[in-house]
Amino acid sequence: MTSRVRYAMLATVLFSALAAGCGSGDNGAGTTSASPAPGTTSPATTAPAPATTAPPPAPAPGTVTLDVSEVTDATGLVMLAVIGKNVPVQAFAAVCAMVGTDPFSFTGAYLPITGEDPCTLGTEPVEFDPGSYQVIVAVLQGGSRSPEQCTQTEVTVDGDVTVEVTGLGPPSDCNF
Repeated sequence: MTSRVRYAMLATVLFSALAAGCGSGDNGAGTTSASPAPGTTSPATTAPAPATTAPPPAPAPGTVTLDVSEVTDATGLVMLAVIGKNVPVQAFAAVCAMVGTDPFSFTGAYLPITGEDPCTLGTEPVEFDPGSYQVIVAVLQGGSRSPEQCTQTEVTVDGDVTVEVTGLGPPSDCNF
C-alpha cells in the first residue's frame, strides 16, 4: 500500500468520525452524547415525575356586603335589600336604611331578619353557606310592599363577597 492510499484511508476515517460527531448532542459546553451502537439500546433514563396539582379548594362560607350607589329620586323612602335562595318569599337576611340624600349611597353587611318586619335585624353579619343567592334591592314607602324602584341580581358566595349595585330601575325589574 502506498502512502497515498494510506493517507486517503486515514482522511476518510477521520472525516467519518468528525461527521458522526456533528449534531449528536454538543451543547456548546464541549460535551457530546454518543448514539448507541447498532443492535443495542440506549441506557435507561428516568422520565421526570408529572407535576402534581392540588385540587381546587372547597368553596368557603362567607359574609355578603351590599354596596349601593347612585340611587336617585328616593329621599324619604326606605331602602330594603333582601337575600335568600328564593327571594322575597324565603329571604332570611337583609340590609335596611333610610334614604336621606339624593343621590344615595350605602354600604353594609347583610344581617339576619329577626322579626316580622324585614327591617328588624340582628347585629352580627350572617355567614352564608357557599352557593348562589338571589338579591333584591328596592326603595319603598315604610310599611309598603310595593317598591318605587327596584333591581334584582344574583351573587355566588365563596368566601366574603360584595354585591355592587349602581342605581335602581323600575319596579318591573324585579320580583318583589
